[in-house]
Amino acid sequence: MITRNMTGFFLTAVMACWTLGFVTNAWAQDPAAIDLEKRGRAALESGSYPDALKYFSEGSSRASDPNLKARLHFRQAVTLQQMAGNPEFGDPKNQLRRAARMYHVYLKTNPDSAAAANNLAKIYEQFGNEFVEAANPEQARRHFIRAEENYKKAVKTTGARQGMYLKNYADFLEGAGNWERAKIIYAQIIAEHPLSPALQQSMADSYGKRGLDDLAEYLWNLLDAGYVRQSTDFALDAIQKSSNQNDKSRIELLTIVCASLAEQTEDRRSLLESETGGQISALAKDKFLAEGAAEIIRLHQGRELNPGQYRWWAERKFQHEDPAIGLWPVDGFRALIRSLGSRSKRSGDPRLAEAYFRLAADLQEWEIDPMAVRALVQMHAEANSFKKIDEALSQYQIRLFEGKGQAYRESQVGKIFQYHQTLGELYALIERWGDSGRVDSAIFQLEHAREKSMVLQNRSSKALPEKYQFTPPMVDILATGYKNTGKAVQATELRIQQ
Repeated sequence: MITRNMTGFFLTAVMACWTLGFVTNAWAQDPAAIDLEKRGRAALESGSYPDALKYFSEGSSRASDPNLKARLHFRQAVTLQQMAGNPEFGDPKNQLRRAARMYHVYLKTNPDSAAAANNLAKIYEQFGNEFVEAANPEQARRHFIRAEENYKKAVKTTGARQGMYLKNYADFLEGAGNWERAKIIYAQIIAEHPLSPALQQSMADSYGKRGLDDLAEYLWNLLDAGYVRQSTDFALDAIQKSSNQNDKSRIELLTIVCASLAEQTEDRRSLLESETGGQISALAKDKFLAEGAAEIIRLHQGRELNPGQYRWWAERKFQHEDPAIGLWPVDGFRALIRSLGSRSKRSGDPRLAEAYFRLAADLQEWEIDPMAVRALVQMHAEANSFKKIDEALSQYQIRLFEGKGQAYRESQVGKIFQYHQTLGELYALIERWGDSGRVDSAIFQLEHAREKSMVLQNRSSKALPEKYQFTPPMVDILATGYKNTGKAVQATELRIQQ
């Protein structure tokens, strides 16, 4: 068990106090008690804890309204916690015991108070830590059980402070040695609450202490939550600190760099002159990652876009199933290639965009990238280049079917969806609508894409990433297919269901 710093401990408690909202009708009933409360709050803010305690205590004795009396009990408890953080104000243990009693009294009339539950949990956690130091494990266990009970109450709130209460609970679990449960709470915080730079760093430190595998898990979650630049910086920092280590987790960290860069929108050449580009270039001295880093730089230079120039990433081996989190290395690198293709298209350079999309599609001889083919065909469709669409269909159709079959054999549902999506949109462009029983048709492929998207959503506790969603444009295409083949009722049912 890790002993918590007293100053940070009580600062958290008072932060909860300031935001606690109370509704009372005591303004007309207890003017003297309310005036004492005001004076107590001013004293508390200025750090005059004895005066604050005196005002709150006197106000409580004068209050006749039960809500006001309860509120003043709460404020006394918070004041005692603050006093306990400074030895000059007396006996910290006695002050904490008194604070705990007052929180219990307050919770009898306000059982749903997340702030009181959080602060009470902090007190029990502190006592538990002290019993650990005193080699009294039985008493420590009893206090930790009470602490967890109150943390669970606190995190049930849906208010603005839920993120803080979740962080306190996760810190408690981590300190108690229950890292796996703490990770679940940390992941919830990342997904649902804004993270300050200090909190991002604190979490990176916590995960990093457990090893590079755990740090990579944190960074994938951070990237999914939209912290793109931060994911890159943390990954590169960890790579540099583990220089030359022959650890597969370092490949995953470099994959996170690729996936993070893929989320950016700047001109490809801006990386070459940036601090991030300098850090990647510096990996040329890394015996394990040098070639992979060199290929990232080469990719941004945009001069050599032949698959033979990117063998390091193409040859990264992976398991034959979807990863538990994030992307396999080759998929992370292909995401970066496609991103550079999209940026080139937006900047008015379709030839370079086509070169990037074809590089992603052809990076591996044994597995085509369906998303790259889809991006390539979409670009041709936007330019009304139907001849190029026919050429792409002729070139990639067989490989797409082969890749889809392999994805089915390996149960890679995400890739199965992408193959069906690509083939469905390809056939729609040439108006080969077909039906549910014809494999080489838009309707067949899009129906199966929709089915796989629902499978992925049912497996996930979070919102499905857009790349796996059966999006409104896909609904429109399939509905058009139904309408054009005399199935107007199915078209209407699809729109309603979707």
